Amino acid sequence: MPFLLMLVACFPADPENSIFQGFVRSGADVAGPTLGGATLTSYGPDGAMVAETTANGDGSFEVAIPWGGLFAVVVEADGHVPTSMSGFGTTDTVLAPNGTVFARTTGWWDAEQDTWDGCPGLAEGPVVEGILRAYLPVPNDEVDTLPVIKSGELALELDATSLQFPCYLTDESVYDADAVVTGDSGRFLFADAAPGWSLLSSTFTADGAVYDGMDHAVFVPESGVVSLDPAFADTPGL
Repeated sequence: MPFLLMLVACFPADPENSIFQGFVRSGADVAGPTLGGATLTSYGPDGAMVAETTANGDGSFEVAIPWGGLFAVVVEADGHVPTSMSGFGTTDTVLAPNGTVFARTTGWWDAEQDTWDGCPGLAEGPVVEGILRAYLPVPNDEVDTLPVIKSGELALELDATSLQFPCYLTDESVYDADAVVTGDSGRFLFADAAPGWSLLSSTFTADGAVYDGMDHAVFVPESGVVSLDPAFADTPGL
């Protein structure tokens, strides 16, 4: 038995943290300006803060994240609303694909409030918004060309018994309380979302059959926005 214990002791322990690195931008456009001086705060799967860092002048950053698991990063900067993204780290160093770490501008948020005017809870707390798109293997800078899912219905699963449902737009991109699917824009918005981790789920109809979309783990900051364009769905026949 002592010999076996000695062998076990020779295996190195998993590191506590990985490093998440990349460039942070102003807005979700991969060609948009980098955001030097932004604050990036990382969180683990339990919702606890892991680390905080400041982006360099060229927008480059490195921040610690939990090793081998779910993580989130919230970006904050002057002239921007706190913006959250989440991912899954499986290596010692995790490289952020270009355009996935960004902060939305306050001007963007002002325009969003006009678009979604009337959505209950819009001014009360953080929001989760995005576009439901068909999943196809394309480069990250081409995701905005993917087809939108017009028949999508979404929910935020806060826990096993609690669901929150979003607001939708009409085909003319105007908020309508009677709209029940994503429509021509593919867009959705959860207003006054509960801070912390939730699971975004979707279903959609194609050729008369109902399909499940992909589940997305999202970390909602205390204030600000989770922007998901795209929120992916596998689609039959594509």
